[in-house]
Amino acid sequence: MRCFYFLVNYLYIFIICYIMNLLATRLLEQLKTETQEFSK
Repeated sequence: MRCFYFLVNYLYIFIICYIMNLLATRLLEQLKTETQEFSK
């Protein structure tokens, strides 16, 4: 049971990291397009 809890905890951290990564990538892309439009 303890091993199962550890696995769930690990999966939870992995999902959070994955979502953070997606959000960061999206924000970076948005910033890139904004800076490109600004420099025109």
